[in-house]
Formats: sequence, structure tokens, C-alpha cells
Amino acid sequence: MPINPVQTGYDEGEACENGHKINGDVIGSPEESSPFCPECGAVTMRGCRQCGAPLRGYMRGIVTGDWTLHAYCYNCGKPYPWTEASIQAAKDLLELEESLSPEDREVLTTNLDAVTRDTPLTAVAAKRIKLVLAKLPGSAATVVRDVIVGVATDAAKSAILGR
Repeated sequence: MPINPVQTGYDEGEACENGHKINGDVIGSPEESSPFCPECGAVTMRGCRQCGAPLRGYMRGIVTGDWTLHAYCYNCGKPYPWTEASIQAAKDLLELEESLSPEDREVLTTNLDAVTRDTPLTAVAAKRIKLVLAKLPGSAATVVRDVIVGVATDAAKSAILGR
């Protein structure tokens, strides 16, 4: 049964399947909603496709600034479509990168999922990725790094980028 967004302390959010934010206050400002994304044309969604929990928009009563579009559902833990697509795109890119050895490709692919979640393994996975990136030629390292950083958590990004 879907969760009532009012009970969560958040307004209902809306985003497209590719992760573009559409409306962080669906209940209060329904006129801001759209069936399709103006950025990419993808269909929009207001809830998790696995469990039906609404996307979290603005915190109730705070409809200024920005709102966070999360990578995983807070109710069931499943990745949202934009997270799945980003991880798959990164894996596809790794398959195409000719400068990667099979061993390095395997290290990157197996550690990719771990850098998309904040867990005790995140720092280890980020370090493994950083070590492989250091072996790649400049342009290849930049492309692979940018795709991985695009799906990584803030902590993983910092570790990979050395911040």
C-alpha cells in the first residue's frame, strides 16, 4: 500500500525516468507537474515503481531552494529508474573502453554498484576505482571517471576525485 506523503514529512515529488526533477511540491502546486520531461521527453513518475511509495519532494513547509532526488527508494531500497540507467550506462561505457585490461574492467564493474550507495564498502570500492583510473591514459581516464562520478555518492566522489 502506498505511503501517504504527508505522513513522511515531505511533499510528493515528480521526476522523469532519467532523473530530471519536475516538481517538488506536487500536492501544493499541481500546475507545475507534467506527464513528460521538458529536458528529455521521458515519462514522469511520482512514486517508486516497485512499492508505490511517493517520491520525496520538498520537506513539508519548506518550498524554497532545491530538493534532493534520491537514487534509491526510502521505502523498499530498490534503485529508481535513473539510478539503474546510470549504472548500466557506466557498465556499457566500460565495455567499450579499449584501454582497459580485462582485469581492470572487472574491478571497475564489480565496484560500480558499491559507489552508488553509502555503506562500509563505499570507501574501499572508491579506492579500487581510483587505482584503476590512475592506470588509464588521460582522455580515457576522464571519460570513465566522469561516468562513474555521475552515479557515485558524495563520499565516493570525494574519494575518487581526491577531495
